[in-house]
Amino acid sequence: RPLVAECRGSSGALMKTIRYDGYQPIGGKVLLVSFTIRDEIGGKTTSVRLGSYDATVAPESAYSVQALKNYR
Repeated sequence: RPLVAECRGSSGALMKTIRYDGYQPIGGKVLLVSFTIRDEIGGKTTSVRLGSYDATVAPESAYSVQALKNYR
């Protein structure tokens, strides 16, 4: 489970920091339920809480090259 991620620009400058604040057991697995993103340039912070997880199985066709083009 990650605790912190640093996102850097092509110059190596720190752009954003993500802190993974909370994990909980859900459906027999420990899943991420909250994280905070800090914009290191502007100083703004965004907190995200994930409220519900739904166990679904994606069909194999969802991972085809053609299907992935739709996610751009």
